[in-house]
Amino acid sequence: HGYMVGMAPAQSYLNCDTSEFSLSLTNGPAEKWHQDFMYHGRNVYAYLLARCGVETFDFVTLQLYEGWSSANYHLSQKKEVPSNYLRKLIRDMNKGWDVNFPGLGTKRISVPPERLVIGLANGWANSDNDKGKFVFIEPESVEQVFTECDKSAPRPRGFGYWTIGEEGTNGVYLARSLNKFMKIRQC
Repeated sequence: HGYMVGMAPAQSYLNCDTSEFSLSLTNGPAEKWHQDFMYHGRNVYAYLLARCGVETFDFVTLQLYEGWSSANYHLSQKKEVPSNYLRKLIRDMNKGWDVNFPGLGTKRISVPPERLVIGLANGWANSDNDKGKFVFIEPESVEQVFTECDKSAPRPRGFGYWTIGEEGTNGVYLARSLNKFMKIRQC
């Protein structure tokens, strides 16, 4: 029929940094920061991958722009270089991680690069209005990851962002920036 099936979990709902699982979506971040923000999951989407198989999904868009996300922690608190963090994330998602599911046991979860789409924040997150709650990754860092990927850090299927309605906000044009190096559309 030509249909595609995808999933778009917030990073805490499919987090290769933790083996924890919970059906509750009212957890603080897995990292020990902003524990007053009680809107994180614990690998709840990993259950779908464990039960249905990653091959069920044509793509998995991992939303790094979740409030107080793991990506935000690594970039703002641990001061990791954005391109290095993204390459490591792609490798770790591919390598897989164990998740402990009650009643199902421990299962290895993996999202291969050919199914992984990295979900980015558009220009709305490139301001001081949110007090650092949302991570913004400069298009140049994303380009560096895309053009320098190799066997040790394979290229993801692509990049997506939230939201097209914010295209141009704070001078950020992700559609144009992503197309510049991904060469998806002739402009």
